[in-house]
Parts: sequence; C-alpha cells; structure tokens
Amino acid sequence: MAFTLTSPAFQNGQPIPDRHARRGDNLSPFLEWSDPPPGTQSYVLVMEDTDAPSQASRHWVVYDIGGDRRHLAEGRSSKARRPASRLQ
Repeated sequence: MAFTLTSPAFQNGQPIPDRHARRGDNLSPFLEWSDPPPGTQSYVLVMEDTDAPSQASRHWVVYDIGGDRRHLAEGRSSKARRPASRLQ
C-alpha cells in the first residue's frame, strides 16, 4: 500500500476550515499517516498553498518528526523542532 497522509479536519479538495486558516485560529490540523517506506527514520512536513492567488505560498514546515510517529496533533506546527530535541 502507498504512503497516505489524511486529516479528519477537512475533506479532500474542500476549503480548509477557518479554525486552521490565518483568518481564524491559525492552528495546524490534526494529521495522520500510514504505510511509510521501510526504514523511515524521520519525517518532514511542508504545508504549501498551491492555490494562492499569485504563487504557491509556504505556510509552515515541521521537521525531525520521529519515524515511529503516525500522527501530528492539532496545533503542533507551532512546536516545531528545537535544538537538541525531536518532535515526539
């Protein structure tokens, strides 16, 4: 099976709810994933808006997410990597 990333916060192809938008609460949504490639040691997550009016807009990046993780809790993008620590 292929690597899959999903969120119960919104439906595929639908607008992101205000709770997760800059004009709202600006919280990253709960995300979950499955079927990582064998040997995965860590993840990086890049959130880009490819539908932005002028060009793609990068909203946030979270990196060094442990390879054993299968979700990222709501609002965790603001707790991105800090020196000498892994996002657990």
